[in-house]
Amino acid sequence: MVNLRLGSVEGATDDSIAEQFGALADLRKQGLIRHLGLSGVSDAQLTEAQAIAPVVTVQNLYNLADRTDDALVDRCAAENIAYAAFFPLGGFTPLQSQTLGDVADRLGASRQQVALAWLLQRSPSMVLIPGTSSVTHLRENVAAAELAAIAEQAGYDGIFCEDYITYWSEPDCPTADPWIALAAMAVATERIRLGTTVTAPARRRPWKLARETLTLDHLSGGRVTMAVGLGDVTDPGFARVSEETDPAVRARRLDESLEILRGLWSGERFSYSGREYTVDDVLFAPGPVQRPSIPLRVGGGWPRQTVLRRALRQDGICAYKFDPADPYRDDEKQAAVSRGVRSARWRWGLREHAAASGDRPALRH
Repeated sequence: MVNLRLGSVEGATDDSIAEQFGALADLRKQGLIRHLGLSGVSDAQLTEAQAIAPVVTVQNLYNLADRTDDALVDRCAAENIAYAAFFPLGGFTPLQSQTLGDVADRLGASRQQVALAWLLQRSPSMVLIPGTSSVTHLRENVAAAELAAIAEQAGYDGIFCEDYITYWSEPDCPTADPWIALAAMAVATERIRLGTTVTAPARRRPWKLARETLTLDHLSGGRVTMAVGLGDVTDPGFARVSEETDPAVRARRLDESLEILRGLWSGERFSYSGREYTVDDVLFAPGPVQRPSIPLRVGGGWPRQTVLRRALRQDGICAYKFDPADPYRDDEKQAAVSRGVRSARWRWGLREHAAASGDRPALRH
């Protein structure tokens, strides 16, 4: 990647960059440059450059004290352009603030860590260039991710991310990949459980998903809980890209994925042959930290029989009850379901269902 560097730390101008950026775009067409970026640019210059060639990153002055680029930061997030903030700690004039110091003291962190953590939460497309003058300083920069432990310190039991390519009800909402986000949380916490609610295996390769979850289980020391579901056909991650939308095919992929996940998590050689997927004598090592397996819960609408049958074969349920008058209403039975398979009342309900349907509960602890 090559950045066209313009402007200065005093700020960008709106001068035309067509000639300079056009020269880089020609080199890109010749295959000599893969990606192009901009540094020290204005909103207008970004627009001008995008009309010539794709821009993958903008590198401008931005930090807790100097937020002149607020609008450009938001634009980059909306357009999936990485925003690299230089002088994130103030550059030649280090950040000084009583409020910053008070927050750092309360969290047991340095001012630099808090300033970097603020930037990271400011935008999902934020990339930092803090620089370092010592090993200690470098470790402090990396340790900024540890501020994710605030939720753990506050007594929460788990953090569970939704799994979308783009957020279905708000297409302009900045969205992060859940597995990358959870990996950062894993190394920043010690107790809190981590997972998704829910992941749709129908749009993922089950062996790739198995490797991601195994890696996260080891990064977290065995704190992963995974919830899976069919996926909403109105989700842009299905409907607006080349993903399967036929409910029968997606259901088949979900069921086969569950078998493959269990097999690849076993720590033993595994083969599988189904209508959708094939695995030929594959060993995933190391196996999970959690034994016998990473907990698997099934998401879906209560009390649909297919959802209950899948839940009976796994470790629990992550259910919702859809009410046209109030899609988020929980009733008494749903509240019991939400407490999971360790609820005696829920276990009794599963066994009643099993007796009627012939399914055998698989209640793992």
